[in-house]
Amino acid sequence: MFGDIIDKGFFPSFDEIEKQLIMVASKPDMDMAVYSKLLLAGYLVPFAMARDDYALLLDVIKPGERGPELIGRIKSLQTSRESLEKEDLGSVKVEAAVICDNDTYDLLEKYKSDNLISSLKKIRIDSLAEDLYDVLSKGIEVATQDFSFAKNYMILDLGDYSVSYLQDVPAGGWTDEYKTEKLVLRYIPEGKFVMGTKDGQIGCCADAEPHDVLITKPFYIGVFEVTQKQYELICGKDPSRYKGPTRPVESVSYYMIRGWMEGNNWPRGRKVDSNSFLGILREKSKLQFDLPTEAQWEYACRAGTETSLNDGTEITNWDHCPNMDRLGRYARNNDDGKGGFSEHTVVGCYRPNRLGLYDMHGNVWEWCLDWTGHFDKPEVNPVGPDHSYARVMKGGGWHYAAAACNAGYRDYDQCYPDCDDDCNGFRLALNLDEY
Repeated sequence: MFGDIIDKGFFPSFDEIEKQLIMVASKPDMDMAVYSKLLLAGYLVPFAMARDDYALLLDVIKPGERGPELIGRIKSLQTSRESLEKEDLGSVKVEAAVICDNDTYDLLEKYKSDNLISSLKKIRIDSLAEDLYDVLSKGIEVATQDFSFAKNYMILDLGDYSVSYLQDVPAGGWTDEYKTEKLVLRYIPEGKFVMGTKDGQIGCCADAEPHDVLITKPFYIGVFEVTQKQYELICGKDPSRYKGPTRPVESVSYYMIRGWMEGNNWPRGRKVDSNSFLGILREKSKLQFDLPTEAQWEYACRAGTETSLNDGTEITNWDHCPNMDRLGRYARNNDDGKGGFSEHTVVGCYRPNRLGLYDMHGNVWEWCLDWTGHFDKPEVNPVGPDHSYARVMKGGGWHYAAAACNAGYRDYDQCYPDCDDDCNGFRLALNLDEY
């Protein structure tokens, strides 16, 4: 069976891979990025794709250290061809040629464990095409693969509620169509991160101490905050105070999004009221959309960073921070020419994070599923306390200072579930185990 896959051109021959690796390993002065990309393109891409561990491979493989060892591993594969596996990425069923013997797999797992490498760091699946182009442009021939089955972006059409998928951002970018007539969600793989705010950070919260969190299940999350036009198409009306079809919907409460009866039972259940936004969306789409948990939200926001802002920088001033100016609308950059004035603005105006998610800092506060509560211990897929007085909101908003935009910060003023302040919005999530 493995031979058939090679014959069909799914994967390059072992001889070709070995020749490429020997060539690269013999040139210690070769650019590190080119070396890493060559290895990813020639041998390790199928393995990395099945496990979503590009960053792991880049951290492990270094010129002069791992090249010869990997060549030896690849040679041994000629007698170990039974390693074709089927990987189930949540509900995304992918048959991937995972070419890796047990020793190599153990080696990679060891590095992953020792270095606590997050699968969200450095290189993502959707950058593969660009990586291959960079390698080819330097005159190095590599065998390319067909990864058209990758489902990095999920698109929900709000006309007929059909679902489609994209591997990469469209050539023309996310046009207004994707902010009004369609919903776009980004695939987020499982992984580990440090949740909360660190002592000394501006925007530090006393009840959000740093602690390890493990997310074991992949999920989708909105690339943008839900816009006013999207809300109107789903519910038939727009409750926002400051109007604009591609601006985030605001003046929405937790009750309006999930309902005040069954919808307020989280974490005891995932049901929502039928007349709520999510009740209507679930009925129309036949998909179990929801708000993200606080852990899912912060994990997606950070995208592998541990700083107060998701581009790897820190908030430098409580009130006005130049770093925050680049990432989203808040109280001190509302006259920067990106639309609006002393209010929110069009989604997607500012710099996205490494996963391509926009406005995770600023614009409008975003509701999460959880009740507020203190946390300081390692957790796995946390869902928040059983009860409290208010629900979590994250990200900061257009009339708040830079400090409130810290990735680990939580709002306390507008969190009552019936609060429909004009700075309150949300983005959607979809768990793959419920898809």
